[in-house]
Amino acid sequence: MKKPIFFALMVIATFFILFKSIHDLADQEQYSLELDQQFRQAMTKAAKDKSLFYWLLPDSQDFLNIPQDPANPINKPKVELGRRLLNNKFTGIRPMKNAGYGLYSCANSCHNLEFGGSSITPFSIGDGGRQIGDIIEQIPAYPDSLCDIPPIKSPANINQAFQENTLWSSMLGAGGANEGINFNETGNEIQHPSEWNALGYKGLETQAIVGAEGHRLEFNPLVNLYKNDTLIQLFHHAYPTDQNPLTDLNAKMAIAAYQRTIITNEAPLQMYLKGEKSALNNEMKEAGLLFFANCTDCHSSPSLANDQAFFDFEF
Repeated sequence: MKKPIFFALMVIATFFILFKSIHDLADQEQYSLELDQQFRQAMTKAAKDKSLFYWLLPDSQDFLNIPQDPANPINKPKVELGRRLLNNKFTGIRPMKNAGYGLYSCANSCHNLEFGGSSITPFSIGDGGRQIGDIIEQIPAYPDSLCDIPPIKSPANINQAFQENTLWSSMLGAGGANEGINFNETGNEIQHPSEWNALGYKGLETQAIVGAEGHRLEFNPLVNLYKNDTLIQLFHHAYPTDQNPLTDLNAKMAIAAYQRTIITNEAPLQMYLKGEKSALNNEMKEAGLLFFANCTDCHSSPSLANDQAFFDFEF
């Protein structure tokens, strides 16, 4: 008699466990559905245009929908030209000492995409530094006084198309936070470098100009001919209406155009917005609820950054 009773108890216990598991699974599925709905509602409410897809970033090839400077329209050959100029050390030919010749570039020294679009080290080294594996080290022949070492970590060059102004202080770019400032008047040069913003370009374009000047880079094809027929052809294709496209300014505008296409459009949130529901788990959505309910007064750009305002946290 004991065996049938034991067997019956086992069947009942198994049934109870199975029933509870199914019930728990149903509860979890219901919670997931409700959480997903709340998450989408929070994103919609937080969007400037009250659309869920306000937060959807454009594809890097979708030039029409990438924010850009009207004075520097994006096209495919210009982007490719900018990519090559940003990454190639042949632009590092204005060193303070011969030992630094050809050892630095925009991406290699300060804006490395393998490290989030910023520098490998807390403080980047342009001229006077050299990359060995994942390390940027100071060249022994360079004293500190000759090294190009910015006093702060390089800003990441990811999603900068959505920033009207650039650098940590918003100092670059004629519009946005600098709108209405008379750059022809002598003022606070730290906050508003009049000589550059007076050119009228947006932040990224101004940054490309300032960066080359400040970091000893040479982009003028008449000085640095690159010895590369492909690059020369790209200049002509990127600027088809220019009688003489081989100019220093065109090279810098190409770099800015390329940087505008560096967009995190394959991040989990972006894949979710494109229809891949599994790209975000419940924990991510719970965090997202907190973010979109509390943080978007400042983080109001589709890139989840602040598109214009900059703040001093006195760190």
